[in-house]
Amino acid sequence: MPYHQVTSIYTPYNGYYPLAPWAGLAVLAGYAVVSLAVAAILLHRRDA
Repeated sequence: MPYHQVTSIYTPYNGYYPLAPWAGLAVLAGYAVVSLAVAAILLHRRDA
């Protein structure tokens, strides 16, 4: 959906990248670490 306050199309095809590649990898790794930590905590609580 186009918005009147946006003056350009922000897509990777047009050269717009919201994060640097290493920052994106760090975000992905952070999500993985948080997911594994939550899974480990839940497994520890439920496994008697």
